[in-house]
Amino acid sequence: MTHTVSVSNMLSDVLRWFMENAVLLNPTKTEAVVFGTRQRLCHIVRPVAVDIAGTKVTLSDSVKLLGVNLDSTLSFDKHVSDIVRSCYFHIRALIGVNILAHICHWTLLYRLVCVS
Repeated sequence: MTHTVSVSNMLSDVLRWFMENAVLLNPTKTEAVVFGTRQRLCHIVRPVAVDIAGTKVTLSDSVKLLGVNLDSTLSFDKHVSDIVRSCYFHIRALIGVNILAHICHWTLLYRLVCVS
């Protein structure tokens, strides 16, 4: 239970810093995640939700920050799979375009997307 108290104390400190520096925090748009190694996360009793400015914010396994998916172990597995899915989507969309009719265009596209 001490981990729950320390998480709450840290959130109070963050909220106080926001108020002292005139930064507004919108609790309804706020996401929370606890970062650590898999071994450490197994031993931490994480609360289901934390109280931020009187609003319950649920803890999730990953958050999206500036287009990057950060998971709790910082393995970037979700981020990489999302990028790969997006690349495949755009490659499939380009298949119907006639500008890629020549084999050198496909080779260039492969090098740009897959190799680099």
